[in-house]
Amino acid sequence: MMMSSLETSNEMKISYLEKNIKLENYNGACCDLLSHSIHGKVISPKSLSDLFKLLKVYSFKNRNSGVIWRGQRDIDWRIDSSIARSALRADFFGQKSTAHDLRTRVDLFETQLLDESKKCGFHNGHKRELHDLELLALLQHHGASTRLIDFSYNFFVALWFAIGEEFFTRDGATDLNTGQSIGKDESFNLVIGLALDDSNTYELKYVDREKRVGDTFQAYGDEKVYLFQPDYLLERMRAQQSIFAFSNIFDNKNHSLSCNYHEWDWGKSKIEEQSGMFAIAISDTLRVELYTYKIFENILGYSRTSLFPEIDSFAKSFQFKSQVVMGLGDYRVE
Repeated sequence: MMMSSLETSNEMKISYLEKNIKLENYNGACCDLLSHSIHGKVISPKSLSDLFKLLKVYSFKNRNSGVIWRGQRDIDWRIDSSIARSALRADFFGQKSTAHDLRTRVDLFETQLLDESKKCGFHNGHKRELHDLELLALLQHHGASTRLIDFSYNFFVALWFAIGEEFFTRDGATDLNTGQSIGKDESFNLVIGLALDDSNTYELKYVDREKRVGDTFQAYGDEKVYLFQPDYLLERMRAQQSIFAFSNIFDNKNHSLSCNYHEWDWGKSKIEEQSGMFAIAISDTLRVELYTYKIFENILGYSRTSLFPEIDSFAKSFQFKSQVVMGLGDYRVE
């Protein structure tokens, strides 16, 4: 077994456990095995071809089983909703909050958010009155903190969110033409898979659209993850093939959902035989290959304007392109 360290700008969080492993259970994909302080054992495909071999395992995906996906730009990020992230970081009188305290604060904030938004009439004007989850989805896409976590049915949409316009890494800029990190340290993006299961233990229910969020937990249990697919209120939801996951708030090691997290162990079973979350690390090498062959633009047709087709996103995209043409140093769009 090979051990070598990857140093980050803050502290050592990643190390290689083993390199160039050929996974027979995953169509012979060649991968590296990483150990991460938050996500545990994480697989990292060596090439685009190896990534495709991994994805063939999930070809059974449908609307009731399979895997939904989420992209995150930094491997050091937990898997949290925006409201859970704020609640877990809050320091109340220097004491660690209990799960009950966290849930109470989240419930109060959510109730206030919904009440205030309804006073402003944001639940009307969409051909029918929006129920609470639809309203939360709409508010989240406009910047509000909610308990909803964005996922997509489409792996490559999630991959775009992980690296599609990741021109800045933790350690420095990324070459606009190749995707190669200019910083001295290797960096990783992350794609999270949530494997769906119909068993009683890890069952993911589609919620009753007429219930309030609190009623959902009372009716079906507060230790399950629920999936919600909105009636596409925004064009971006349709373009991104969006689905939302939510649950009561839990302070797990690397996420705040009420589900298991599986570290990679290909010696025992295939991942499709499990349920819960797992992670795939996207390395600099793989990111370079995606940029070199222009996979997003020329093959998949994904860009900021296609995944965010509203006029405000179009305007930001044009601003971004203008900055690149002008050669400005900071390419990020706030």
